[in-house]
Amino acid sequence: CQKHRIKARRELVEAKAKCKEALAEYRRIICDKYDSQIESLVHRAERDLDRKERIQAEKEKLVAFFEFQDQGAHTLAKALKRCATLETLEIAKNDIGPLGCKSLCAFLCKSRSIMEIDLHGNPIGADGALHLSVVLKSCATIRKLNLHSCSIGAAGAELLAKNAGKHRNLLQLNLRANDLGQEGAIAVAEHLIAADSRLLELDLATNGIGWGRAVHVLAAALERNKHLTRVDLSHNNLVAALRRPANRDLHLSLRKDRVVGVWVPIFKDLIL
Repeated sequence: CQKHRIKARRELVEAKAKCKEALAEYRRIICDKYDSQIESLVHRAERDLDRKERIQAEKEKLVAFFEFQDQGAHTLAKALKRCATLETLEIAKNDIGPLGCKSLCAFLCKSRSIMEIDLHGNPIGADGALHLSVVLKSCATIRKLNLHSCSIGAAGAELLAKNAGKHRNLLQLNLRANDLGQEGAIAVAEHLIAADSRLLELDLATNGIGWGRAVHVLAAALERNKHLTRVDLSHNNLVAALRRPANRDLHLSLRKDRVVGVWVPIFKDLIL
């Protein structure tokens, strides 16, 4: 019996040793497996990061090329001094501010051929509008000016309207989405529309004009103006107020064939 007990103890010790070795081997295999997976994930993440960095670098190059901002506008203005026959200047959405606009206007003031100026989507502000008003005063060949979403505000609109009202060749003026409000709309009405210039199309949409004195001033100015064929007042929160019975006469004075954005189609017209 003693021999059997000794043998059993020896076998138990050997079994524990084998179990310990097997457990260590299992842990090694599992660790190697997860280490390889982790290493693969790290390599993949590094590749994705390199790819994103390359894309970002290319994007920055494109932005630097197409959105040249104030410095690019200044460089362009110097280059345009040699161009005596330029008729259209279109530099939309290039993040040009007041300083860049000032550089461009220095060239435009001396131009005798420019007919169309499109700066929409550039935050030139009221200061940029001031420089453009000087251009309108000194350059008589301009026929179209697009300042859609240029953040000129009421002050900038007043500066532009004063000289645009005296311009005899300006036919189209776009001041959409410039946050003119009541004050800006009144300034445009008094200095531009009431001046009865040669302007044919005026866009004042999306300017937060709202119901108030500005609508009456605009209506009175439009009655005196004989040249404007299209005025866009859409998205200014005017339709509901103008449809009230008390404002019927004022609504009718804003002629449907002339003023856009204050008339809603009748239901029977929609059916037809």
